[in-house]
Amino acid sequence: PFEPFLFAVQLVQGRFTAWQVAYDAARDHFPLGVGFSGAYQDSIYHQYFPGAVTHVAHSIYFQVLGDHGFIGLAIYLFIVALAFWNTFQIIRATKGKPEFSWAKDLAGMIQLSLFAFCVGGAALSFAYYDLFLIYVGLLPMLKRMVTQPARAARLAPAHAFPAAAE
Repeated sequence: PFEPFLFAVQLVQGRFTAWQVAYDAARDHFPLGVGFSGAYQDSIYHQYFPGAVTHVAHSIYFQVLGDHGFIGLAIYLFIVALAFWNTFQIIRATKGKPEFSWAKDLAGMIQLSLFAFCVGGAALSFAYYDLFLIYVGLLPMLKRMVTQPARAARLAPAHAFPAAAE
């Protein structure tokens, strides 16, 4: 009757062990960590817990900490914070501008996606998820479009889309 409970306890214990390995690897390889997926390689994992089954951290925060150390985690969190800051600035810049309602909606949905990524990332190892990186790259360009529309129009090709035949 207690087998499912014991299995769940072992899974949780494996996660806590992986978090400890990530922290210890970041501490011992200060300031840059052990590299991509380094904390989850058997050779490194077993330095801290010999004979234990290797687990991934199931946390983007511990994943980045183990891979890239404390400096890498600080940079990663700065990038996340900057992405949120950009969404707030886009939403603020588009208030009262109906021509940019699409940009306000897009920034709001990206903001919601980033929030879900940060919350879900506490329990999953997908720190380098490509959609997150696309959002990080897209937001500065979107911000420039809404804060400097005259400049964006000047830089756009004069005939980006051919006129429809009538």
